[in-house]
Amino acid sequence: PAEGIDRSTYLETKFGSVDAYKGIAQRVVAAAEGEGLSYKPDAVKRQPNTTDCHRLILWADAIGKSAEMKQKLMELYFRDGGDLTQTDTLVQAAADVGLDADDTRRRLGTDEDVARISADAKEAADKGISGVPTYVFAGKYAVSGAQDPDKLARAIRQVSAEINAQAAE
Repeated sequence: PAEGIDRSTYLETKFGSVDAYKGIAQRVVAAAEGEGLSYKPDAVKRQPNTTDCHRLILWADAIGKSAEMKQKLMELYFRDGGDLTQTDTLVQAAADVGLDADDTRRRLGTDEDVARISADAKEAADKGISGVPTYVFAGKYAVSGAQDPDKLARAIRQVSAEINAQAAE
C-alpha cells in the first residue's frame, strides 16, 4: 500500500519471523561496523512503499544527483530509521540534494512518473530481479542480494569466460 506497512508484519511475511530477520540483520550490522558504517535495523518502524523514493531518484537524475539522492534515502532509512512514507521526510531529502522543495511536494502529490516506475519494477521482476543489490552482468546474468566478494568475483570470472568463449567461436 502507498502508506507502507508495519515493519514487523513485513519481516514476518518476507522472512517467516522477526527473529529470522534479526539473525540476518546482526550479520549485516557487524559487516557494516567493520567498514565504518552504521546500520540500525531496529530503528525502522514502517516498511515503505518505495515508489515515491524511486520517483525522487528519477527526478534527482535530471540534475545529475540520482546517486546522491539514493544515498540520502538509504542513510535516512538504514542509519536513521527515517519514515520514508512521510512526505515531509521525502521533501527534506530531496531539498538536501538540490531539488526544489515546493516543486517536489507538488509532484509527490500527483501520479507523475508512477507508471514509469511501475513499468521499470515489472521489467526488473520479469528478469528475476527481486532484491537489492542486484548485479547484472552482460545484460543477462544476475546475482541478487548481499554477496561475499569472492562469490561476486567468481561470477564475474564465469561470465567473462563464457563471453570470451562465445567470441572465439
